[in-house]
Amino acid sequence: MSESELDLYYALPILSTYLGHQSLDATDMYVRLTAEMYPDLIKKTSKICSSVFPVIDTNPGNDETN
Repeated sequence: MSESELDLYYALPILSTYLGHQSLDATDMYVRLTAEMYPDLIKKTSKICSSVFPVIDTNPGNDETN
């Protein structure tokens, strides 16, 4: 699915049914494990989704311009 550029989370219900899982949570766990084991998937999705998710300043009190 990744190589065909199909978003794994979009395809989660299809994948879950195919694998015979009783819930999407079970399939989601495997998708997360896959992302950890294959970081190249993260790189591909990061390129595609970079404009979707804004950069969030996790330390708003830290002003690097001073």
